[in-house]
Amino acid sequence: MQLTKSVSKSTLFEMNYLTNFGLQKKTRTNKILSQNLANWCFISEESLISFCLGVVLKQVFSFDKFYGATHRKIETPAFAFKEVEDFENIRVPLHTHENAHFLFVVKGEYEATVKDKKQSFSTSSMVYYPAGTTHRDHFYTEGERRFMTVSLTSEITQKLSEEINFIDYSIDFNSAEISWLGNRICRELQTPDSLTPIVLDAMANELLVYSARNLDKSDKPPAWLKKAYELINDCCTESITITEIAAAVGVHSMHLARTFRKFFNSSPGEYLRKCRIELATNLLLNSKKPLIDIALTTGFTDQSHFTQCFKQSTGITPAQFRQMHNS
Repeated sequence: MQLTKSVSKSTLFEMNYLTNFGLQKKTRTNKILSQNLANWCFISEESLISFCLGVVLKQVFSFDKFYGATHRKIETPAFAFKEVEDFENIRVPLHTHENAHFLFVVKGEYEATVKDKKQSFSTSSMVYYPAGTTHRDHFYTEGERRFMTVSLTSEITQKLSEEINFIDYSIDFNSAEISWLGNRICRELQTPDSLTPIVLDAMANELLVYSARNLDKSDKPPAWLKKAYELINDCCTESITITEIAAAVGVHSMHLARTFRKFFNSSPGEYLRKCRIELATNLLLNSKKPLIDIALTTGFTDQSHFTQCFKQSTGITPAQFRQMHNS
């Protein structure tokens, strides 16, 4: 695959950075980059623009796909186990995982941002990401950076949801027992024999049992919060107020604000603005609409309000953003 998208002078300095992602710099004049597919996948023209300009463009990963170089991989009917080495000095773009998975930090210090909530995890930490998780994550320490994943098929995830109301949000498990179990899975993956698939399958089920039994139900978001979150996403371009959203899900606006911040690390209003900015960003990239039309289409009161919010969020005005992209 070759990328022939022109890149402005303001982004040329990023090219050496991009080569770390398996993208090889051909020349600084013809601005053509080619992709090394050996250890890297899902890099596209959109990804290049995303890295160069800091644009929030989401990539969607199918079952058992992750950034990094795969060292070992074993699949069973219900799970996929993989050991991955993180690429050096990489801050991966925003992306979505279609399938639920556990991530175990084998070596290094790992950081993830989910719904604007940033968390750091050390070696032997275990994190669970439900199906559809959108996040940014990376290792931020020097030296060896490895992680192990246990991916769940859609069938096993649906069964868990129906039978035991399994976790449907991101959560980390920090205990000696979960670290011991994660290291056991790693050792089995690293020294496989004919019985390894059976052993790994049993340990994955043990991991699910541990997660379900040790989940603090008080930390689970209420069902109405999910409805409020979806309502904001669906109606972000409309003239809707937080009071109306609270009324629609049957709670007081103050209760909505407190609970929303607890689980999403932002107020409902801040998240509503973020949704509008993301929609506006895509229109700036993919259309030639005047700024005033984009402002009104995405729910802002006028172009001035749009410009103010966009600059507050990105550091540049919509006009500057569009100029950078089209240069």
